[in-house]
Amino acid sequence: MVKKDKEGKLQLGIYVAAIDVAVGPMTIVVVGVDSKFLRKYSSMIKSKKDAHIKLMAKTVPRLSYIHIPIEEFKRMPILDLIPTKVIECLNSIKEFWNHEIKIELWQYDRPDYERKLLKHLPINLRKVDLKIDKWGIEANNKSKVVQLAATFANHFNALEMQDIKNVYGDFGTGEVTDKKTLDFLDKNKDCPHIRRLV
Repeated sequence: MVKKDKEGKLQLGIYVAAIDVAVGPMTIVVVGVDSKFLRKYSSMIKSKKDAHIKLMAKTVPRLSYIHIPIEEFKRMPILDLIPTKVIECLNSIKEFWNHEIKIELWQYDRPDYERKLLKHLPINLRKVDLKIDKWGIEANNKSKVVQLAATFANHFNALEMQDIKNVYGDFGTGEVTDKKTLDFLDKNKDCPHIRRLV
């Protein structure tokens, strides 16, 4: 889903939810906002309340997200899959490289992440100066726009996880440290939503 906004530079925040879980999809969100939006919804940015998230989703200038299904994890290693899908999600926003981009970094050093982004570029971006050296790529990114992206990513991923639970029952968080998840994995080895077995 991408919503039109007035011309002008935005802050684009990128967050990947449910990276290290054993059950369910991974969700990537790119959100684009201006400083006015961040000021208006400052108190809601980290909210887990459905009403707050739905309100922000209606008015956010740009919102793009994708769920990465289980079969994608079999196609390439996760450390390549994430930057590939980040670029795919960003590419839904016209000339995204002209905006200010901030990304939550996970288990990479920055040079390696940049190399993987460039390695997996689609054809339409290979001759474009993406200005990656100017992107705000860092672990534990505290910027409000990344926190907002995290709120949306965790919300959308939770909805997908709930759909799975509606069919298979409650399996907890999906994390391998969760006893309920471990019990589920032990008893449901053929479940198509299992990303990896412990």
